[in-house]
Amino acid sequence: MAKFILAMECDNAAFIDAVPNGVYTEVTVVLAGLIRDIMGRPVPDKGTDKGVLWDTNGNKVGEWLFRA
Repeated sequence: MAKFILAMECDNAAFIDAVPNGVYTEVTVVLAGLIRDIMGRPVPDKGTDKGVLWDTNGNKVGEWLFRA
């Protein structure tokens, strides 16, 4: 069974200072970055693919993993 796993920390300044909707605004920005990163990327037939999530301040805030 294939799985997509995502973990994101939401307690740094980019999330706290985001306006107008605070943490949800920054979560949306980070997820949009994830979408840009994986669009067009080939899905592995076997094994895993992984990447890093970055906030608007350039800080690593999480990771994602696709396991085929």
